[in-house]
Amino acid sequence: MRILRSPVMILLSLFGLLGSSFFAFAAPNDPDDPNYYIVTRQDMRQCLYPSCGGYFVKAVNRAMTLCANGQRRAQCQVFHLDMAALNLTEEEKAEYDHAFSQEGGLVRGKLVEQAGADEPIPVLVADELWLGQAQSESVGTFYSVIGTGIVCITSPCPSFEETRLNTSGVSQRISTVNLAASGASQEELDEAYRALESGILVAGVHRTEIGPGGVGLELIASEFYLPFPSEEGKSCVGENCDVGEPCGDNICGEGEYCCNASCGICAPLNGACIQMVCEQSESGPLPFKNGR
Repeated sequence: MRILRSPVMILLSLFGLLGSSFFAFAAPNDPDDPNYYIVTRQDMRQCLYPSCGGYFVKAVNRAMTLCANGQRRAQCQVFHLDMAALNLTEEEKAEYDHAFSQEGGLVRGKLVEQAGADEPIPVLVADELWLGQAQSESVGTFYSVIGTGIVCITSPCPSFEETRLNTSGVSQRISTVNLAASGASQEELDEAYRALESGILVAGVHRTEIGPGGVGLELIASEFYLPFPSEEGKSCVGENCDVGEPCGDNICGEGEYCCNASCGICAPLNGACIQMVCEQSESGPLPFKNGR
């Protein structure tokens, strides 16, 4: 059972009710398309396999999930997570299978039936594994989030793009991704903000931001997910990840992220920074004028 690790999650639970109602009328998931699934509960019933056992999963952001047998239900029973296509070690498979069964991961894949001794058994065949970082309850809507590379001279700035999972690529740009609300450790936050360059998964709700540049959206995370297994050395410099994130000609320190690579500006995680576009000259970075 996951737990709420931050008082903020109580508010997220209330906001999440609004988000979930939007998807109650979403189109059913296409059986030919991979979907993102999360475990809802383990099957603790006391009866013989294959009638009982395994766990139940659901397609995130959807009221109904298309099960392996072709029936649509609120949740579907799965006896096995098939990770054969991912070239993992046995230790990695065991580690992830345990985390996923404890509601600690998201799997992109398909629900299929595989041959059993007496009857077909439902299996989730994975092509992507994502591991929850804060070990908090996932409240709200699930998104993939990636940095846009956009820099601005004011805020809020559309620095990120979010796409609702399992909803045919419904996307929008947002100004802030607040991962700290999940209760994750500083080390987990540092790794996640570095990974935003290539994309992460986030469960959460929105809050409106108003600033000199107009109106933006902040995504407040209840939980966030990184690829499993992690790519060692990614977004790192030198021999290990103790060195900070590269940022133009600069290197960000612990607790900082690169908010403006063109100018080499680092800022505290969740903090603001001067947003301008710079070019390199012999005397150092200079702001562009009139877009050039």
